[in-house]
Amino acid sequence: MLSRNFYKMKNLLAIILILAISACASVKSNKINKKKYPSWLIQPQNTITGLSAKYYYEDKSIDVALQNAINKYGKLQYCLVKGGQTFIQTPAGMSIVDDSLYVHIFENDKFTDKFFYEYTPVDTFTSTGFVAVCFADKNSSNGQKSDLVYLDDECEWAKEPPLDDEFIYAIGYCDILGDELRSWQYAENHAILSLAKQKSMDKFGEELEADGTRMSMSIENINIELHDIEIVERWKDEKYNIYYVLIRMKK
Repeated sequence: MLSRNFYKMKNLLAIILILAISACASVKSNKINKKKYPSWLIQPQNTITGLSAKYYYEDKSIDVALQNAINKYGKLQYCLVKGGQTFIQTPAGMSIVDDSLYVHIFENDKFTDKFFYEYTPVDTFTSTGFVAVCFADKNSSNGQKSDLVYLDDECEWAKEPPLDDEFIYAIGYCDILGDELRSWQYAENHAILSLAKQKSMDKFGEELEADGTRMSMSIENINIELHDIEIVERWKDEKYNIYYVLIRMKK
């Protein structure tokens, strides 16, 4: 059950939404098929972003975005990645035949109280398909810029994650899943799964033959706890409509 602070936050968020919605509403672009995003959504420095579908009542969108931000905060602080995936490689290509891998988010009132203690709402953004609320770290002045920017046409880290002595990086991506909201969310979870694979994975392989066709089967099993994940950057490939998220965690 959420803390009473959750309901106190609703009124504050409603005020911020009304003040910011005109400035942060999606802007019609002169560039074909491109739109602007707030800089805190693309490069979230010292912020947590809550996303929500657009509902008829603004309060509903705010409530969902707030709950999403709390859940995301808890997931980045501590989550369990568990399960497995089975792949079959044939001359026609690779296909996945079983997928039980998931990111488990723990419900904990301490995460809720800690979130309200550390973060405060500073900005909102309304796109055609979702509402985003930015919560900034109270102890930092970074990440609170509300300027709208175009995404770059190219992104180096989308091809290969950065190498660092201190952090391990992972990329998540998603072909559009019907709407932008779910695509960003799936890309984020995919990045966490990719990070878990780098940290700890048991892999098994087996050669198969069926109807004269040789195949190989590989099984990947994961069971690992991840702590203190950071979302570094988001990017969308406008040409192919693919969403990317870059995350990192200390080694």
